[in-house]
Amino acid sequence: MTLLLAPASFGARAPAARVPGFLVAGVGGAVVDLAVAAAYWAQFQVDPIRIPQGIAAWFIGQAAYAGGTATAWFGLLAYCALMCGACALYQSAARRWSVLRRSPWVYGSAYGALAYGVIFWIASPLLTGETGSTRPDWIALCVATYVVAIGMPAALVARAGLGGKRR
Repeated sequence: MTLLLAPASFGARAPAARVPGFLVAGVGGAVVDLAVAAAYWAQFQVDPIRIPQGIAAWFIGQAAYAGGTATAWFGLLAYCALMCGACALYQSAARRWSVLRRSPWVYGSAYGALAYGVIFWIASPLLTGETGSTRPDWIALCVATYVVAIGMPAALVARAGLGGKRR
């Protein structure tokens, strides 16, 4: 005898689990930014694994480059966490100042550029004692990527999650 177990309301859908928007925006932004960095540095024959290893080096020093895929995964996860934190910070600020929700394109763009500056021109040098590349084309690409992949998504997710006037 075969017993078939089915939910009492067969055909009804279970409620979908909601993932906070700042997590989606943060992980998505981190992945896009790392992909842009890998594509840019490929022209200089830089192995893509060195990009997340460079982020791991913020925390564990130069040994990160010898750590193989383990330190690359650590760098990737650390960067995703950092970008999620950056998106959560925007959402927290937007909760307090509604103008950030009303003009997400303007303030999200400014936030993305500011986040790049704080992370790569203040925090990273403090952690490593080194500055990154000063190539103007690289800096412009980084700022543009942060504006489009970090700042704007953070602002749009905050507006969607907290409500705000659409323009």
